[in-house]
Amino acid sequence: MNPNLNRSLPAYMPRKEALLIIWIEQFLNALKPMIALFQIEAQDFEAYEDGFAVIKDAYNCHIHSKGVAEADTRYKDLGFYDRNHLTAIAPRLETAIIPSSSSLEGGYVWRLVELIDGEILPSTNCTEDIKRQLQILPPSKTAPDLISLSPDLYEPKFTGGEVVLKGHLPKPAKYWYIVVDRNDGQGTVEAGWVAGAKFTDHHELPDKPTTWTYTVELQDKNRTPIGKVGVVSVTVWKGIADQGPEGK
Repeated sequence: MNPNLNRSLPAYMPRKEALLIIWIEQFLNALKPMIALFQIEAQDFEAYEDGFAVIKDAYNCHIHSKGVAEADTRYKDLGFYDRNHLTAIAPRLETAIIPSSSSLEGGYVWRLVELIDGEILPSTNCTEDIKRQLQILPPSKTAPDLISLSPDLYEPKFTGGEVVLKGHLPKPAKYWYIVVDRNDGQGTVEAGWVAGAKFTDHHELPDKPTTWTYTVELQDKNRTPIGKVGVVSVTVWKGIADQGPEGK
């Protein structure tokens, strides 16, 4: 792997290459009538258009080729991402879809980033409306939707006299935080937290059938609450292995 390949693109660029191709085409189309506004020479802009035509062919060659996928992948990756602008030679086999050029200067995406971050964004002519037209506004950071972070919690199950909770862990959640009311006069107490969506309660079972109620909360990577998975109740007792579980 070439160490100069860097896919850590700016926030305004899509990460998936199929979407990135569409974004570049839309960006160039929107920028074309504005080149005088940003003092971009016509021949320089044409070079970006010509470069895009080659990079698009390189991507199509990578997608459709068979038998030369490794060579095509290297050709495509250098063309998109190489920081040193190395030149890659396109594979030319009869079974491959042939790119429009046998060679490709690397780092096209980063040349666009240099243009945007170095010339367009710092310009006093770059208004919020123009940023929207060029699609170079970074995505707004919004708080997580707590409703979307509340999937169903699976019914608790018993394994060897223990209660096991399972469910979902939707992004951006990283942890489950669990509290339980065991109806023992102690009220709601902490049962624990897990990095995932499965929890086993090792607490000793009561002598007689008792309903335990679990509340599972979602937390992010900083263990900040961001939503609730849900609440489930189950009846447990020490003789459950012989008598069969109540509930599910």
